[in-house]
Amino acid sequence: MITDIALTGLTKSMDALTTQLRAAMDFADKAQRASLALGQTYDDTRTQLGGTMEGLRGDINQRFGAAMAGLEAGMQGNTAGVARLINQQQLTGTAYQQTAKAFAGLESSLQLSRDQTNNLSNSLIQTGAE
Repeated sequence: MITDIALTGLTKSMDALTTQLRAAMDFADKAQRASLALGQTYDDTRTQLGGTMEGLRGDINQRFGAAMAGLEAGMQGNTAGVARLINQQQLTGTAYQQTAKAFAGLESSLQLSRDQTNNLSNSLIQTGAE
């Protein structure tokens, strides 16, 4: 009886650990593929996006995806404001898939600086909160 209870608890713990390991491996695989698509290794991408991911909320997939979106849209350098806007859109369930592309287009067509783009993104978050 006690052995059955112990084995049941151990089995549940092992199943939970297996689920977490699978999720971690799935994230690593997706992150590596996304990095390679941009001609970088995951380590290069992680290093480049480290500051951009700071302060983002949600799970690692959401934070990495929001930070990666700017790179995928062709934006280089500090895209923290755009990443924050995308992260906010993800967490509130609003459309975010085209946000980075839209901001890259605005930046190019209006000749905005990266600081101006980030400020615009941050102001949209504030406007949404109000």
